[in-house]
Amino acid sequence: MNMSRWPLANGRRRRIALVTFEGTHPTQQDDHLLEAELRRRGHDTTILAWSDPDSAWESFDALIVRSTWDYHHHLAAFEMWLDQLSTLPIAVFNPPHLMKWNLRKTYLRDLKQQGVCLPKSFFGREIVRSFVEKEPGIDSWVLKPIVGASADGIRLLERGELLQALDRAEIDDSQVFVQEFVPEISTSGEVSLVFIDGQFIRAVKKTPAPGDFRVQEQYGGRFTVIRQIDRRFIEPASALIARLPERPLYARVDGFIRQDSFVLMELELIEPELFLRMVPEVLEAFTVAIERVFSS
Repeated sequence: MNMSRWPLANGRRRRIALVTFEGTHPTQQDDHLLEAELRRRGHDTTILAWSDPDSAWESFDALIVRSTWDYHHHLAAFEMWLDQLSTLPIAVFNPPHLMKWNLRKTYLRDLKQQGVCLPKSFFGREIVRSFVEKEPGIDSWVLKPIVGASADGIRLLERGELLQALDRAEIDDSQVFVQEFVPEISTSGEVSLVFIDGQFIRAVKKTPAPGDFRVQEQYGGRFTVIRQIDRRFIEPASALIARLPERPLYARVDGFIRQDSFVLMELELIEPELFLRMVPEVLEAFTVAIERVFSS
């Protein structure tokens, strides 16, 4: 991706919008850290909700989508907003077409077809039923929304419970997505690798609370910065970022090691937490990358 395609005239004040949602969340303090750092560097920076009807997006030089954590509750409106952004002559990061592709968990199916290693993952009621019945070694499955964020709506079900849920048609066929339960995350944690402008910066281990399987902080998950990361994580995660059709300004790759190989859980290109309050190196790299957007 050519970051120099958005040059600005010398002396023009750079207006940057950090895009959030109308609610509140403790990790939005990262947005304020980024806003403060960009302002310190001389940029006119503000934080706005994506759904704000009064936001004149075309008046900004760049939009950086950061914490739009309600998009899965307003999917049609969010997709229309992304389509609107794609028509504006301003820099939008990540690019709207990458974010639209990343909206639905079906992007994991695309990556699996490209050879990326995933936990056993199935889409659609009848496909799920067929494979769950044929996997006698897997007793626990995680039912996930096709479009979701922050573990909202995910359910851990035993085989029989999952089959009963499918029988009752509790969810639309097009929205059925299940993955095998991954005990490795409960015992060893999940690793999140942060990439800025295609470069790996730092990794954080996320560990669920005892008795839970979710690693998010609101469910008691704990985050620990990893100072020395195993190459078994970095190399496949870097290869995954490199194969995308356009290099994202920011990305987070989540996964774990199974039998000496990296297994992908999520590729986050829309609103990933980047741990700015925990890892100063990420904040520094992110602001420098944003500034490069404006270089000639």
